[in-house]
Amino acid sequence: MVDSAPGIEPNALKGMRFYIVSITLLAITAIAGIWGIVAFVDSEKERDLLVWQSRLSIVAEARQAAVTDWIERQFETVRRLAENESLQLYMTEITLARTEGRPASDAEAETGYLRNLLVVTAEQTGFVPAVKIAAVEANVQRAGGAGIALVDATGQLIVSSPYMPPSSPEIREAIGRAASGQRVLIDIHVGVSNEPMIGFVTPVYGIQETPGVDPHLGLIVAVRPLSDEFFATLTQPGVTERTAETYLVRERDGSVEYLTPLADGTPPLRRSLDAATPDLASAYAAGHPGGFAAKTNYDGRTVLVTGRKIPGTEWTLVRTVSETESLAEINRRADMMLAVLLSIAAGLIVVVIAVWRHGSSVRAARAAEAHRTLSERLENVLKFLRLVTDSQPAAILVADEKDKVVFSNMTTAAWAGADHPKTLMGKSLANVLGPVKAKALSTINREVFLSLNSASRMLSFADESGNTMIKTEHIFVRGDAWYPPSVLMVLEDVTELNRERVRRESALRQLVQTLVSAVDRRDPYSADHSRRVNEVTIEIAQEMGLPRDEVETVAIASSLMNLGKILVPTELLTKREGLTEEERRVVGEAIVAGSDFIEGVEFNGPVLQTVRDIHRLLYPDIVDTGTGDVAVGAHVVGVANAFVGMTSNRSWRRGMPIKEACNRLLAEAETRFDERPIAALLNYVNNRGGEARWAYFGEAGEA
Repeated sequence: MVDSAPGIEPNALKGMRFYIVSITLLAITAIAGIWGIVAFVDSEKERDLLVWQSRLSIVAEARQAAVTDWIERQFETVRRLAENESLQLYMTEITLARTEGRPASDAEAETGYLRNLLVVTAEQTGFVPAVKIAAVEANVQRAGGAGIALVDATGQLIVSSPYMPPSSPEIREAIGRAASGQRVLIDIHVGVSNEPMIGFVTPVYGIQETPGVDPHLGLIVAVRPLSDEFFATLTQPGVTERTAETYLVRERDGSVEYLTPLADGTPPLRRSLDAATPDLASAYAAGHPGGFAAKTNYDGRTVLVTGRKIPGTEWTLVRTVSETESLAEINRRADMMLAVLLSIAAGLIVVVIAVWRHGSSVRAARAAEAHRTLSERLENVLKFLRLVTDSQPAAILVADEKDKVVFSNMTTAAWAGADHPKTLMGKSLANVLGPVKAKALSTINREVFLSLNSASRMLSFADESGNTMIKTEHIFVRGDAWYPPSVLMVLEDVTELNRERVRRESALRQLVQTLVSAVDRRDPYSADHSRRVNEVTIEIAQEMGLPRDEVETVAIASSLMNLGKILVPTELLTKREGLTEEERRVVGEAIVAGSDFIEGVEFNGPVLQTVRDIHRLLYPDIVDTGTGDVAVGAHVVGVANAFVGMTSNRSWRRGMPIKEACNRLLAEAETRFDERPIAALLNYVNNRGGEARWAYFGEAGEA
């Protein structure tokens, strides 16, 4: 190479090569460091988000319970008043007097007693204005703010406490709904005092039937201001987050109304935002109760949010916390790690440039000094690489073509049981990682050396603690006159992630089995139907040569297709004679509705769509068949279901022979079912022992 570059001294060429190698290693290390930092930060953020999801959910559910309890206490107050025997008796007398057309003076005593009862109850239970207006000695009604009133069955006022507000659209609408005999909540609204109000309506019934008097005597209407007592139900004791907030909203006419005070000082019912505002936290909580996401709050900040519906109301309880505060620690760590990495890289670049300039000027006269400088620079590079890579959770090492370790970080030393990475320099991969891991890694390195490209693998090793899963990245590093080519390896232990995946799949299988068992317990006459359909489905799918993931999908779908039987009345499931057309439709509609139970459950394949395609195939008179084709997996389950249904005993008939069932299915090929699963079933029955295996479907005692 010296002859090919006239005018450049051999030492100069060697120096240039060294700098090129140094910069290459620096770039590779920087990329690996940044990649490691980003991966570490992302994993930590995911973990922190799961923690915050749990924390917000716990608080939201606690506050949901507190708000619901407060509403129930108010209804309980009104209910106890409605069940007061004296009130019921006097209302009966007043109603009877009105029915008979007696003068109002005949009921003055009863009216006076009821007014006093309402006044005392209102004072004791908070159904009074926050600020009372003194009585005026004139025939002028005091401004209403809150109170309790009795109205008859037609909605006419009988008597009320002094501060009862006049009839408003909200009150009239609630009285109309309560006329059917149910309790009604008067939703939060702005009262005549320009303050947020809430009300409760409960029917009053007579103690006993009175001739000429409707047992439904009337209603109690109670209205009170939303006081600090109610707002306190939104405060979670012991919370330390400065930006955490809980408030109530409701969606009306395309807008989100904020019903309670907000942290920025906005009073109740004084803010309303368009529900279509992009990423609005309150709109997300109202539309996805129980969900969790990072959205934009009413004040423009990004927050973590979850929501819960308040039963019996239009309200949604929203719990938020600032994303900045919740993820502050992990963001600070990421900034610090990146700053350290960039500072070291910048410092090293400065050192490399300074050394190169110095070496260029004195290279000929000071060869010995240049050699010392070169060694020093190499040591600095190694220190830098260790400084960056030792902070990474992954094992990072470099090996040459002879599988000798030329660089490693602290994590690699920990895997090898060494005190320091320096002790691993020059050792073979087998001595560092063991012969089994070394053989697998060496094989991949050979591929990288031959192709000069990077490679990624997921390797599994059996050891004393069970199976260990390692994700590997192999990056080819070109050599030069001083350094031979090598491979940079990044090894990440993903054993726990893999075990978590296995645990999740196991939990999913247990869930499916539990749901199937629940269906079977309700339908004792076909308790083994789901298991048999599942068994036949798997054999047909495998006989067709479907991929493993598709076989798993149709197997799960076959187990869950009849989940809707939970909704079928028991008398229909246990009916021994054949079902009528109407009864069959009831059963079919219930089974079709059962697919909604698994909506939102995360499966590895399109299980939900397969179940719905099965229902399209089996219940075309109930399900809208649409324009799309039914998936072949649904045809597989449909054939298996029909086969098991024909060959199995039922409470009202015996199962038919397997051969006859196969002939019937063959006759329906390309009319009702795809011919491919039917052909696979016939092949398995005739040539693979299926007839003998499934003969027990129609044996005596199975009915």
